[in-house]
Amino acid sequence: MLPASDQIIGIHVASLSVIDSIANDAIKQHATPGCVVLVAKDGKIVYYKALGYDDIDNKTALKRDAIFRIASQTKAITSVAVLMLYEEGKFQLDDPVANYIPEFRNMTVLEKFNK
Repeated sequence: MLPASDQIIGIHVASLSVIDSIANDAIKQHATPGCVVLVAKDGKIVYYKALGYDDIDNKTALKRDAIFRIASQTKAITSVAVLMLYEEGKFQLDDPVANYIPEFRNMTVLEKFNK
């Protein structure tokens, strides 16, 4: 076990430094100009950092309170909702879809199209 100074709320400080490495690699490989990362545990923020650039051409550093343009969050929000329902035991991963969407009952396979 590491001394208390090497841990933040039960998280090893060294493991948080891996985030810097992954983010900086993505920035160096031009996968992203920058990112803001927040890790929380038990309602407390243990890591909150901006890495990379807000304006890569002018090398303007990204700030933690930067505003990002996000095109679509439908999949992310739906995924979180489904995971919450799964955690509550509302369905099992191998349940037939027809249990929840009756229109999927008695499905058939299309053998030919326009022929």
